[in-house]
Amino acid sequence: MSSREEKLAKSLTAESTELIPFLPYLLQDLWELGSSPKDMINLISRNIDITKNTRILDLACGKGAVSVNMAKNLVARLKVLILCQILL
Repeated sequence: MSSREEKLAKSLTAESTELIPFLPYLLQDLWELGSSPKDMINLISRNIDITKNTRILDLACGKGAVSVNMAKNLVARLKVLILCQILL
């Protein structure tokens, strides 16, 4: 397994990378992983003057729940970077 997969397994408190192939199945019913989309939109809106020229980069976006909700609710341009293709 790659170093990235080993780091992912460690972040899940797994002792080996054997769990990684099963992640899509284990996470299939979870749309939101990590941050709450509503909380992130509120945080950004309160602290940044958003215009159509504002650019937002979501690094390690997981399944993209936060990014999809930001795209729907903010006028900013949004780009995402997926670090783990297994979550696609």
